[in-house]
Amino acid sequence: MNRFNLNNIEQIITLYLIFNFIIAICLLYLILSVIFRIVFKKNNNSKKPNNNKKRKKDIIELFWKEDKKSKSKTIIKRIFLFALILITSIYLFNSICFIINNIEVIKRVLRIE
Repeated sequence: MNRFNLNNIEQIITLYLIFNFIIAICLLYLILSVIFRIVFKKNNNSKKPNNNKKRKKDIIELFWKEDKKSKSKTIIKRIFLFALILITSIYLFNSICFIINNIEVIKRVLRIE
């Protein structure tokens, strides 16, 4: 069994690739959730709210739900959500550039001939 060694570039790149894959999946979830939230607005007036069921809020609901007391709070939350998506996108773009620049190490890690 191999020990985890941070001096080994192949193990570092493997962790880096796994971490970037997880971040890419989370970013895809955020973007698709925002798109579906904007495009397919639910008609809340036609349905009566069911107070008996308590559902868990997802991250989009926390940032996208309108605050009835303060419009500026709603705008700030939405700007923060878009900034989060933008910063994550920039990180993934830089990661892709890093992977392209170190393609030989990536080939060794993924065992591509």
